[in-house]
Amino acid sequence: MTIANHEPSGFHIDGIDPMEETLLKELDEMGFKEINLNKEILRLNEYNLEQSLDDLCGIIDVWCMLEVQGFADRERNKKVLLKKWGKHQASCNGSHRWRKS
Repeated sequence: MTIANHEPSGFHIDGIDPMEETLLKELDEMGFKEINLNKEILRLNEYNLEQSLDDLCGIIDVWCMLEVQGFADRERNKKVLLKKWGKHQASCNGSHRWRKS
């Protein structure tokens, strides 16, 4: 299954439902290009786009801080952030806000 029309070349997603595909396309159009990260965050937030955007913005802030501090392995950083983000969300019952005030 391919997200049609405005996707960058190589943007191809197999085996997902149309709702997830639509949300992934929206995130991609907003500049969130890490498809697997976007899928994981959408699923953690039960496809709540607003909450997913908050989480993605928070993750990107932390991700950038890690890279500035010398943690340059992007894939490892992503795995650690996803693991910690999911645990934190579960402990907060989804009531957290990650954005800076």
